[in-house]
Formats: sequence, C-alpha cells, structure tokens
Amino acid sequence: MENVSLRSAEGLIALMGIRSLGPATAVKLAGRFGAMSEILGSSPDDLKGLATEPIRRLLVEGGPAVADAFGRAADEIARAQDMGATVMSAFDDEYPKRLAGIPDRPLVIYTSGDLTLLDRSVACVGTREPTAFGAAVSQRLTTMLGEAGWTIVSGLARGVDAICHEAALACGAPTAAVLGSGVDVYSSEAAFNLAGRIVEAGGVIISEQPLGRQADSSSLIRRNRIQCGVSAATFFMQAGMESGTMHTVRYALLQGRPIFAPGIPASYASEELNQAAMCMTRMAASDFATAIDAKESVMEAVGRLDRENAAIEISGKDSYPDVLRHLEGLLEPAHLPAPLA
Repeated sequence: MENVSLRSAEGLIALMGIRSLGPATAVKLAGRFGAMSEILGSSPDDLKGLATEPIRRLLVEGGPAVADAFGRAADEIARAQDMGATVMSAFDDEYPKRLAGIPDRPLVIYTSGDLTLLDRSVACVGTREPTAFGAAVSQRLTTMLGEAGWTIVSGLARGVDAICHEAALACGAPTAAVLGSGVDVYSSEAAFNLAGRIVEAGGVIISEQPLGRQADSSSLIRRNRIQCGVSAATFFMQAGMESGTMHTVRYALLQGRPIFAPGIPASYASEELNQAAMCMTRMAASDFATAIDAKESVMEAVGRLDRENAAIEISGKDSYPDVLRHLEGLLEPAHLPAPLA
C-alpha cells in the first residue's frame, strides 16, 4: 500500500474505506501527500488540519485497518478490470471536465465506454410513467438532439429515461446511462438488456457506486447530480412537481446549468404531469425554487441565473434552431471548468 498514489482511484477508494474518513478528508490528504509512504511513520501533528486526531493517529501507524482498506481497494480495482470497467479518480486527466466542476463531485467513478462522448452531452430526464404527450415529447426532442450530434445522458429507468435512450439508439446517437447502483447491478432484465445495447452501440455507462451495490433512494437521488453534472444542459421532458426528477432540476439549478422544458399546448395543460414544465417556464425562477422546496444553496444559485425563469421553453419545432445554437454556445471554453487541482 505504501506506493499507491493517494490521487489514484485505488488510493481514494482505500482512504474512503477507512472508517470515519470521508470524501472531504480524502481530498485533503491526497492534496498534501503523494502516497501512503509519505504518511507512514510521520507524526500525527504533520496531519493537523487534514483529519481528526483519531484518523491522524490511525494513518501514521498504518495498522490493520489501513492495510485492510488498501487491500479491499486493490481487489475492487482488479474486479472492475476483469469485467472491462474503468475506475477513474477525480484527479485523472480523463475525468469528465464538467463533472469536475460541480459541488460534491464524485471522487471516484466506474465507467464503461468512451468518456470523450460527454464533451458534447445533454441530460434528458423525466417521469417513469409518462403520458402519451410526455412520451412523444421525449422521443421527439431526443431525436432532434441526437441528430444534431449530442450524446444523450439519462438514468436507465423505465419511462422517459428508457424512451430517451431508445430514441438515441434509433437515430444513431451515442447515449450514456448513469446508474444509482454499481455498474454490475441492474434493477431489471430490461435495464440490463438496454445497458448492453448502449455499450454495443458505443455508448457509456457511469456510476459512483462500488461494485455489487444495489440502488436505493439515496443513491438514485445522488445519481441525478451526475446526470446533469456531466451535461451542458438538462432537458426536462415531463414529471410531477413531487417527482424524483425534481432532484435533477434542483441539482441543475445548483450547478448553474441551463434547463430546457417543452411548451405545453392548451389541450394538454390540464394534465397533472405537465404542470411542472409550465411552472418552470412561466414562473419567476425564485418562485419556482420556493415551490419545489429548494435548499438555501439552490436559492442562492437561482439568484445568479441570467434568465427570468427556471427553464427555457421549447415552444415547438420552430424553436429547435435557437435551442441548438444555445447549446453550441455552451461548448465554448469559458463554460468548461478547470480540472481538480
């Protein structure tokens, strides 16, 4: 373990595998020390300001708990490699640039596929139970984006997610699935089969969860920050105001990323699942954020928006060229964060 770089995926997994040592402490340690060899045998005082006193003492002594954590990390990396997955650190040059710039970025991600596809990607999200209107909008907007050369990012769930992945595959566009489970665990046979087709078509699978981890409500919520985090913009297709999709909307607002939502024709305005799209495109952004119980950090981010509403309305096919021009502008260097130092 002495020679393992603390900035590597293996090093970060090992550090976070030590009880009571979280991501913030792992980043501090990796920023100060190149490898465990620089910590072992030093004084706990050398780690002041980086970790709690018990953790400092544990690290410099390098006892069984530390050795076990590094052993488990090495096994995890080997297992991922055996199944063809890549495990990447937030310090790696190949780590997705936009994801590196979000608050609470995942320090380690497990991937399969070409991550450069995310340089030109948009998130497409929505309910698991879309109406006929929501399904049509999802298919139509995804096809428009895919044909314009954008990678479609979604969450591999049934409903809008599956429709968007399928639409991307149908038009020959790359698509990326962000999981709330480990990359070797799928919620259903349908999700497993769709993931296989995504990879076969040259797409991408991403997760921050370790191998073997089942998805739960917490991991699915945190998965949402990655969907919009890797994307230049988020396209909200259809969902209720209380839907889990609103977590993605909150994250997009927090990250300062543009949100697009379909204009709702009068004939569909009464559908409950279309209320959120109308609210986010018609209400003042601050009022909308209040309506979805956004936290203070999100409210502060909303105050910095350069638009009046939470989302930009897509009024119909005639507005597609404007939408695509807006997206192209988001590829300018000024919109891409610097890598993690």
